[in-house]
Amino acid sequence: MGFTYLLSQFIDSDLLPILVSLFATITVMSYIPYLSKTPMILISTLLILSVIFLLNGSGLMKLFHGMRENVGLLAIFLFVPLISLPIKNGQYLDYMNAIFNHYVKTSKQLYTYLKISILGIGSVMNLGTIPIMYHLTETSSFIDYRDTRIRALTRGFSLSFLWSPYFISIALILTYFNVTWVELFPFGFAFALAGFILGLFTMGSISEPIKS
Repeated sequence: MGFTYLLSQFIDSDLLPILVSLFATITVMSYIPYLSKTPMILISTLLILSVIFLLNGSGLMKLFHGMRENVGLLAIFLFVPLISLPIKNGQYLDYMNAIFNHYVKTSKQLYTYLKISILGIGSVMNLGTIPIMYHLTETSSFIDYRDTRIRALTRGFSLSFLWSPYFISIALILTYFNVTWVELFPFGFAFALAGFILGLFTMGSISEPIKS
């Protein structure tokens, strides 16, 4: 799917988009048995509804077109982790681990620093930041703090929706209302900052020391 998707970005062909949609459908269906209960029910329901629309005359090409609209999202999760390969092979994680061990001593500090990082970098790189930061922090010191890392990544990333011009939520506001991003930024960033502070309070006083 990934190889065909890349080809379709550089080669103008009527066949390639169809193949991309076909391979994307196979990819999604092949992972259904490995999903937890809630996403399994959700994706299975969507696939069943797609088949119903197909049988009602929408046509196979309409089904493929709908799948192709989300191929970019699949490609992000497929290709972005590959960026971590040269980082790991170059032993950069060992140096990062040493830096993290020097500055991050508790689980609350890990949550705070990671949330700040994802809020800043994620506002520019969008969704691809999540797998990048996840792999970069999967060092020996933090491997036991997976839940803390995931909470920091998801909460920090969601705050970018409030102010970053690289997100569709802000683009829609700028499109449908007579405002500029400069006018919207102070309010959106203030809400994001408030959400950041509230997120720190939800961690409470829980702060486990991280063993180096």
